[in-house]
Amino acid sequence: METDHEKLNSTDKSSKLKCTSPYQKKNVRKTSYCKRPGLVYKNHIKNQNAVQTSHYFESTSSGQWIPPRSPYALIQEDLFHNPWQLLIATIFLTKVTAKLAIPKLHTFLLKWPTPEDVTKADPKDLLCSVENLGLENTRVKTIKRFTEDFLFKNWKYPIELYGIGKYGNDSYRLFCVNEWRNVQPDDILLSKYKDWLTLNAKQLGI
Repeated sequence: METDHEKLNSTDKSSKLKCTSPYQKKNVRKTSYCKRPGLVYKNHIKNQNAVQTSHYFESTSSGQWIPPRSPYALIQEDLFHNPWQLLIATIFLTKVTAKLAIPKLHTFLLKWPTPEDVTKADPKDLLCSVENLGLENTRVKTIKRFTEDFLFKNWKYPIELYGIGKYGNDSYRLFCVNEWRNVQPDDILLSKYKDWLTLNAKQLGI
């Protein structure tokens, strides 16, 4: 398995999850779902155009696929609009728990929100950004080479890019493009997300 996510919080039968967020101000009405971790930096990039260089998008005439919010609060649900950031998240989540990786990812994307930023980054700073995640040198190498491929390689699916395996490719197909019906994830949480879509497809209007 490429990921070792933290255990999920229990959910009720209506597939809704009520919880508070450390980023939520006091006396603010709770929503019916968790504040997504990606909201920490989502506002920082909300006015930027989504980075979509895959040839997939050149042949897509319909509106962009917006993956429904699930009870599982996956980081991919916040990053669907920016495939590069989503795939960076999958690199951070490889062979490490989400509890450890996600805070590091927040900091990374605040400092380097675009692939062009990473190409100009000091390798020592990149190394510090993945400290304590394990395989730090390999992870930085993957981030750099993947980013170069993302920008300059003629690609359609991210599995064609350096360092992106089935987990990253499945994440892209589930969250960035409307191919969730054709994906058979190995990752536990991606499988749960697909099953949730399948069970609720009519209600969600997808």
